[in-house]
Amino acid sequence: MRMTIRIEDRIIQELFLLTHAKTKTEAISKALQEFIKRKGKEKLLSLKGKMNLINNWKELRGEELNER
Repeated sequence: MRMTIRIEDRIIQELFLLTHAKTKTEAISKALQEFIKRKGKEKLLSLKGKMNLINNWKELRGEELNER
């Protein structure tokens, strides 16, 4: 998708340093991908202690394989 956005030069320069990208498009794409990945991790970590998981994955996996 093509779009026009205004980003301060100092931010773009820092982004180039951090991402080692060759183009603005590549730098912004890498930054957005990293942002999305981090937010996903944060969301998963926020569930810590809120779910009661049973630690019997080997048993469940065996049952799953037997059903096939």
